[in-house]
Formats: sequence, C-alpha cells, structure tokens
Amino acid sequence: MLHSLGLEAGAKPTSNLSLLRGDCPGRHVKSSVRLVVAQSVSVGEEGDYPGRHFVPLKRSENGGRKRPTQEELATTMARVPPKYKKRQFKEGEAVWSPREVVGRVLALNHWEDIDAILNSWLGRFNRKNFPVLISEMTRTGAIEHSIRVFNWMKNQKCYRARTDIYNYMIWLHARHQRADHARGLFYEMQEWRCKPDVETYNALINVYGRAGQWRWALQIFDDMLRASIPPSRGTYNNLVNACGSCGQWFKALEVCKRMTDNGVGPDLMTHNIILSAFKTGGQPRHAVAYYDHLVLKKVPVDRYSHNIILNCLTKLGRFEDAINLFNQMRKMNGCEPDVVTFNALLHVYAVIGEITKARETFDMMIGEGVAPTIVTFNTLLGAYASRGMHTEALKVFGLIVKAGFEPDVVSYSSLLNAFGKSGHPEKAQEVLELMKRRSRRPNLVTFNGLVDAYAAAGKYEQARELLHDMAEARIEPNVVTICSLFAACARARCPEKVKDVFHEARVRGIVLNTPAYNAAMTAYVEAGQSAEAMTLLEVMEEGRVLPNGVTFLQLIRAAGSLGDYQEAKRLYDKMTGLRIPLTVEPCSALINAYAKHGMYNEACKVFDDMQRAGCKPNVVTYTSLLFAYCNAGMYEHAQSAFAEMIAAGIAPDSIAYGALLVVLNKDSRSEEALQIGKNLRAQGTPLDDVAFTEMLIACSRLKDWETALNLYEDLKTAGSQLTDIMITSLLSAVGRSGKLDRLHKVYVELLQTGLVPTLQIFNILVDSYSRGLKWRKCLEILASIKNEKLQPDWKTYEPILSCLGQLELWETYIEFYAEVLANGIEPDKNIVRMAITAYEALGMKSEARLAEAHLQGLRKESRAAVRGDDKRLRSSLLH
Repeated sequence: MLHSLGLEAGAKPTSNLSLLRGDCPGRHVKSSVRLVVAQSVSVGEEGDYPGRHFVPLKRSENGGRKRPTQEELATTMARVPPKYKKRQFKEGEAVWSPREVVGRVLALNHWEDIDAILNSWLGRFNRKNFPVLISEMTRTGAIEHSIRVFNWMKNQKCYRARTDIYNYMIWLHARHQRADHARGLFYEMQEWRCKPDVETYNALINVYGRAGQWRWALQIFDDMLRASIPPSRGTYNNLVNACGSCGQWFKALEVCKRMTDNGVGPDLMTHNIILSAFKTGGQPRHAVAYYDHLVLKKVPVDRYSHNIILNCLTKLGRFEDAINLFNQMRKMNGCEPDVVTFNALLHVYAVIGEITKARETFDMMIGEGVAPTIVTFNTLLGAYASRGMHTEALKVFGLIVKAGFEPDVVSYSSLLNAFGKSGHPEKAQEVLELMKRRSRRPNLVTFNGLVDAYAAAGKYEQARELLHDMAEARIEPNVVTICSLFAACARARCPEKVKDVFHEARVRGIVLNTPAYNAAMTAYVEAGQSAEAMTLLEVMEEGRVLPNGVTFLQLIRAAGSLGDYQEAKRLYDKMTGLRIPLTVEPCSALINAYAKHGMYNEACKVFDDMQRAGCKPNVVTYTSLLFAYCNAGMYEHAQSAFAEMIAAGIAPDSIAYGALLVVLNKDSRSEEALQIGKNLRAQGTPLDDVAFTEMLIACSRLKDWETALNLYEDLKTAGSQLTDIMITSLLSAVGRSGKLDRLHKVYVELLQTGLVPTLQIFNILVDSYSRGLKWRKCLEILASIKNEKLQPDWKTYEPILSCLGQLELWETYIEFYAEVLANGIEPDKNIVRMAITAYEALGMKSEARLAEAHLQGLRKESRAAVRGDDKRLRSSLLH
C-alpha cells in the first residue's frame, strides 16, 4: 500500500524525510511534491517536502514501522493543504501500476482514444515510470498500441529521452520486420542526444536480418565498430542469423570465423544458427556434417539442434536415420520431442507414404500431452491428401475446428487437393467456395490444386475456366498451372487444345520448362500423334530448353508403340549423345520396341549397355526382355531371364507373370502355366488381363472346365470386362469338355451382358455341339450366323458335316455339302471321302464319280505340295 504522499507503507525511506518530525513545524522546504504511483519506483528523493501535516509511521511493538490503515491515511490526507494534493485528487485520475495501464490500453483498439487512458494515469508525472511502461508495452508485441503510447510519452513535459526506451521500440519493430521504422528510430534517438549502445546495434542487426537485408546488417556491424562499441556474443549471433536466414550460409561461416578470431567463443545458440543457416541455404549435407562434428567434439546440443537435423535428414531422403534420431531423442534428458519434433516426424511419414505410421505418430503425440498446432494438423492433412484419402482428410479438417484453430489457407488447399486426387473435382470446387465464404483468400497453390483436380478427371474446359477466376483474384498462373492444363488435354484426349495452352502461356509471359514440354508431349503421345511430339522436341532445341530422360522416354515409347524400332534407336542414341544420365525407363522402352519384332539380340545389347552404365534393370526391363525372347521363339531363354529376375531380388508384377504364362503356353506347357496361375491366385497375387487370358487358354487346351468357370466368376466379381480371347477360350474350355448345359448357360449370361457374337464364337459353339452330336443345335447356330449377316467359313461347316456323317444323315449331309461347294469353300479329303459315301448311299453314282475325281485332284495337289516342300528344303541345304 502507498502512503498518501507516495511513500510505500512499511518501506524504509530512501531520503532524509525520515529525519523530519511532526514537532518541527519551522523546518519547511519549498519544493514541488512528486507523487509516485508505480510500486517498483522509489520515491521520496532529496528535497521532497512532506508537508507540515506529515505524520510519521507508527512503530510496532517490535520496533518496526506499523502500516497505517485506510482510515488513518484518509484522516492524514484530510489535513494536507490543497496546493499539495490537488494533482493526486484531481477528478478522473487513478492510481494504476504500469502493468494495469498496459492492460487498459490493450483493451482498446489502437485507433481509439488511448490518450484518455494515459492522461488519467497519475504516474505520468514521474519520468521514471516511462521506461517501465514502454517495457511492459513492447513486451506484449502490440506495435500500433506501443507507437501510440510512445508518441504520447514524447509529448509529456517530464519526459526525457533515454537509450533503453528507444531500444525497446527498435526491438519491437524488429519483431514485426519493420526495418525502415527501426532505422528511423535509430536516427531519431541520436537527434535526442541518446547515444546508441550495444543493444541498439543488436536490435538493428536483428531487424535487418528478419527483413532479409543481410548486407545492411553487415553495414550496421561495421558502423558499430567505427563507433568503438565492442560487439557482444549476441551481436555476432544476430549477424550470423541475419546472413543465415537469407540463405547466405557462406557469409555466416565467415562471420563465425571472425567471431572466434576476435576472442568471442561460439555458444549453443551460435551452433544452432549455423545449422539453421545450412538448412535455409539448401545445404542439408553440410548441416548433417556440422552436427556430426559437434557430436564428435562432445559439444552439447539441444532439442532445437535435433529438430533442424530431422528436417535436413528428410530432405536428404535419409528417412530411417530421421526416425532413429527421433527415437534417440525420446531417451535423452532435456531433449524430449516437442511439437516441432513431432511435426518433422509426421512430415517424414507423409513423404514416404506411411500414412498409418503418420496417424500413429499423431496419436502418440496426443497421448504424451504434446499439444498439436495448426502445422501439425496441416501436415497430417497433407499426408492424407497426397494419397487422395478424402474421407480421412475431412475428419482431420474437423479436428482442426474442434481443437479451436481456424483453418488457414494450407488447410483448405490440402483438403481441396485430397478431393482432387480422389477424383471428386466438384467437391474440390465446393471447398474453394467454402474458403471464400470464410474470408480465406485462395493462393496460387489452391488454384493449381483445383486445376489439377479437373485435369485428373479429364475436364479440360472447367480447368481452363479457372484461369479467369485466377485473373479475378489477381493471381497470376505459373508453369505448374500450365503443366496441369497440358495434363488435362492428355486425360481428355484433346491434343488439339495443346496449342491453346501454349497460347495462354505465351500471352501471360510464362517461360515453359522441361516438365511443361514433357506434359505437352504426353498429350500428343497418348493421342497417337507422335509427329507433333517430335515437333515439340525441335521447339525445345530452338528455345534452348534441355530435354531430360522423361522427354526421350515419351518419344521412344511412342516410336515403339508404332513399331518403329529404328526411330526408337535414333532417339536413344541422341539421348546418349546429349550426355543425359542413363536411366532404366528409356532403356526398357527401347528393349520393348525391339521385343515387338522379336529382335532379342538388339534387346540383349541394350540390356548389357545399361548394366555396364550402372543402371540397374527393374521389373519392366525384365518383362520386356521376356517378350523379346518369347516373340523370337526362344522360350528357354525367356524362362532363364525370369529366373534371373527372381535371383536379383526383383519381385515380379502381374505383367511379368502374364509374360511368363504366355511363354509357357507358346512352349506347349499349358499344364505348368495353369498350375503357376493357380498358385498365384492362392497366394493372393493380383493378376492382369493377360494372365487371366493365358490361364483360360490353358484351360481350353487341357479341357479344365471347372477352373475356367472359376476364373469366369472371379472376373465377374471384379467387374472386369471380358475380351474376345477370354470369351472364346472360356467357351472352348467348357464346350470341349462336353459340358453342353454349362456352355449354354454361360453363353446366355454373356448375351445378357451385351455380348455381340462373332463368327469365331459361333464356330466354337458349333464345334462343341457337334462333338456331342447335337446336329439340330448346330443347324440352329448356323441359322443364327446367317441371321447376323455373317459369312460361314470352313470352320463352321466342317464340324456340322462331320456330325452329320457320323449320324449317317446323308440327305442333310449332301445338302450342306452342296452349300459348301456353292460358297466356294474347298473341303478337305475326309469330307470329300464322306461325301462319296453319302452319294453312294443315296444311289447318286454320277455325283459320286465327280466327288471321286475331286478327291484324286486333292491327293495330287497334296503330293505336289510335298514335293515342292522337299525341293525347297534341298535347295536351302545346298545354298
């Protein structure tokens, strides 16, 4: 409690006022009474007059001063003359501490009448209160309020400029990165004859570092030395941080060396600033090496150091080391993981795609009592968004609101990206509208995510309309936007729109890079327009845009799809001539181009070249090599290549297994192919259409109708579209097994699914029913063929005639035999021989003689063909 004249009750007086007594009324000193309110400021200086009605504090029983009560103070003040107490008891004035004044000032907006609060404060009459007030004010970080209070202070009569007051204000402007205002205060304090000290220069260096003006920070440091002010360790740390935060890690090291040369040793903060400088300057390897050096020299590091190294290890792709470092931190005293550490670990799992581990880390963080920040939620949200898991991303978005945070632009952009990657561009558009309603201004990343969402769905027009929305929002598209538009052209199969996208980029002055040209090439290649893709390569060369491996991969793959292996080889040679690092993808594409023509020697040469170049083949490479051997008829070599792939530790995919089944079927090892297929299904290995087709072909050859029907049920369950080869193999497997009822059932099901029967399917049905001697069913199918306006061939008539011959239905046989001859179809010897029997049975001797002559002619042609083959064989042996 304060005494009525400002003396704190119970406190020892700091002046000669304690010597005055009430019995000495003649000892009057005329002096202005200075009333002091702040408890932290001493009062009662030399010459202060207590007044003739001063009542000394009563002594307690133990000899100390007794604190007066409110009634005693009121009684005492009542006897003080008005000329001494008019300031204290002026109406509207209050006795507040500086902290209370700060609280009342912050309760107002900075544009409101703050001066009214300050003018009601009794402590404004003591200049010693001003440093305390401005210190409390700047500590809150409210810069506008602090500026109002500072300007008010300068208008007070008792105000005297002090260096510490200006230091507080300069530090506050440094926190808000207001370099120009801080420099203005620096010059102003010198006009008020306040000499800058080391704290002043530290604050100026700090503000320039925060503003990214590291050269100005170095200039201020030189000015400090010219002013003969010795720099402290904090000065060097601020200067190192100014250079490091701007990415000038080399300058930061120079300042650090200068620091040690001047006899100022670095501390833990210095080391952390150096680590941060390496991280900001894009030198994660240097940061890790510096950290290892500190550990080797047994220099103590803290949690901040480990957090920086976690980030650097993630950038280097050393994810296992980052996870191990996190586990080590949990065992260190004083380095337990904080929210920044958990955020870094969440980012690691998000990058490597371990979404489950990311969620477990988030739950572990909550369980250990570490409060998540908005960065934590955004990192987890981004992890789900990268995988297109929009349901989980939406739940995390709800957690942000539930935790009391306001979703920021990153939150909305991640949620929008989640819907876009999951194929829901309409919902992504709804997120953008919600973002606008909640006064969150979309940025370039947001619009690029929405453009990519429409591009992934193949909606080019909607993606292009977003360019107008970006123009309305005053956001200029960049090269990423153009790449997404090219991708939209590729997905929508509208290569004619690629030129429009080039026009949009040219109008906006966007310089296209290699990925942009690659995206445009993809649009042309997927549409089968390889010539336009080659034209883009020429445009890149004219514009001095260096192509990369992806560029040549697109072109080699396009040439291979057209069967032009020579063009593919030319592009491959051009890529190696440009000294583009050899990767596995272009090599695999060239091997695949050779494989389509069965050129296994050339394919093996490329395979050997890539291995000599240190490029390890992958499953695509081995699969292409398998097809090369298979198309060349070298089935043993193909199986050896598959075994080599297994020995190299490369897990075959569904395409590789399909290629193996093709090899086995062509090598007449259908039983082995079917067994491998069954084993793969039992193991749960996913199979593609080629593998299912080869298994059905094997079932057809082995007459395994049960396995064929099981495969058919699996394909129906998976919703797969059956190809013509699948259907014919399925019907052949069931029909050749003699299961005609099952055959009819499957055929009807296929018709109900929209099957349009082909002549091959009809021929399989005819062959199957003829094996069961169902000649009437065969005739019905023949009628269906004619109704479908299909032309029956020899494979249609041969089973029917064989069936009729076995049943000795000679009249019907002669009828269809005549139809065969009328259609210009040449029958084989067995059918002609059976026709002779039919004619003889019906007493048609003249027709029988004609058929006999026909049979003799067929025999002569057969012998001539054999002689011709022998002659050609002898000729080839002689040559």
